[in-house]
Amino acid sequence: MIVPYTEQMPARYIPPVLIDDVERRVIRACKTIRALPDPDAAFLYASVTLQLPIIHDEWFAFEIDSEERPRFSPTPFDVSDVLVALGWCNDLERRDFKLVWWRSLDWSFRQMGLKLGQHKQTAFRRYRDIMLTVWQEAQA
Repeated sequence: MIVPYTEQMPARYIPPVLIDDVERRVIRACKTIRALPDPDAAFLYASVTLQLPIIHDEWFAFEIDSEERPRFSPTPFDVSDVLVALGWCNDLERRDFKLVWWRSLDWSFRQMGLKLGQHKQTAFRRYRDIMLTVWQEAQA
């Protein structure tokens, strides 16, 4: 959409950020984080014992091996945009960000609701509220 220049408009017109664009960038940032290789992983696996860590939070207890390595190849823009997009999520609680992470795994709201022990509409509303919070942070 081309906006004609008027005298009331400043010379540098910055279009508003749409919530769909914010959601897309955050989801792609999560996918990019999972797709990038971890150079410290070899050192960590060599230095830790074979004992599995104890997880005290029931939400995350069974997710150690449940996520498969995705077949997502990030573009150079995705790699450079990770810190910006995930920076908008800094104020989110860990459980709220987990909904965003699940959505980046292409989970449906039904799957998210089952994981939360809630209805899919409740999962959708919580995700929508989280995205509104992230969008407000992106506007600032």
